[in-house]
Amino acid sequence: PPTAWNDADKTQFQMDLAELAKKFHHFEAVSFERQKQSDKFSDGAGEVMRVGVTTLKSEEQARVISLPPTADTQAKEIEREIEQIFELAGVAEDTELRLAVLGRLSRKLMERPED
Repeated sequence: PPTAWNDADKTQFQMDLAELAKKFHHFEAVSFERQKQSDKFSDGAGEVMRVGVTTLKSEEQARVISLPPTADTQAKEIEREIEQIFELAGVAEDTELRLAVLGRLSRKLMERPED
């Protein structure tokens, strides 16, 4: 029970609660966008995801995006082409570098005004 917690227990609880609240907020944003897109398109919302990038030098940038079902084939082709570029660059097995590149690109895209 909380009355028996020491300072470390209280600190851990506060950190865990903050993390849970953050995850809930992220899930809530994705769920809201999915509902909005489902209402908009008769064939469903497609894929809805939250993309976020945080660095030490800038504030977190995040956006909830929706990939409509009509763009899925095009998105898959672009994914394949990006994978090929990573292979040609010799970094197909370097997950950290690949994620860093995608994170930088995502950050640049999120700096632009929304369509």
